[in-house]
Amino acid sequence: MKTTAIFAELLIVGLQAIVWLIFAGLVFFEVSTIDTTLFDTLKSWAALITIFVLSLSYVIGIIIDRVADSLFSHVDKKLREKYLVKSNQSVADMRLYIMSKNEGVTDFLDYVRSRLRLARSTVLNVILIMFFIALWYFTSSKSNSIIMFLLSFGIPLLTLTIFTWFRISKTYYKRLVQAFDLLSIEDEGKF
Repeated sequence: MKTTAIFAELLIVGLQAIVWLIFAGLVFFEVSTIDTTLFDTLKSWAALITIFVLSLSYVIGIIIDRVADSLFSHVDKKLREKYLVKSNQSVADMRLYIMSKNEGVTDFLDYVRSRLRLARSTVLNVILIMFFIALWYFTSSKSNSIIMFLLSFGIPLLTLTIFTWFRISKTYYKRLVQAFDLLSIEDEGKF
């Protein structure tokens, strides 16, 4: 996979995480209101803050990707079992074989896998965003309108994100098996 694509994927995941980390900080430091004059003060530091946030987002994106992979490994295992029933090869073996045989197919599968990882990490980030927004509102004695927001926006977003993750996983595992089978048949024909 191209380095730029990996960087962008991890940056997006990290930027999503920054949202829930901000709300977690508001809860931890017991901040009940956000003073908008702070934003006016920070405007003169915008370039430096942008570089810092992007750098931090990338690192956080790496961490969230690994945490999501670990937390949801049991779900991924079930998806693999469901879609790799015809194959007696492991995912790692199939990926390595395909990488050794065809760069174009490898690039395509890596693109699908990148989308899978992005969707999986977004599921975790959406859950944490919803949790910390709700916690901040409850601890800062805000109105319960946040519950309506979470129900009308957060729950559908989470549902769509989970659906997307599952559909992309299905596509990835089916295409992985297809690519492995096709390249194996080509190799058999050469002998």
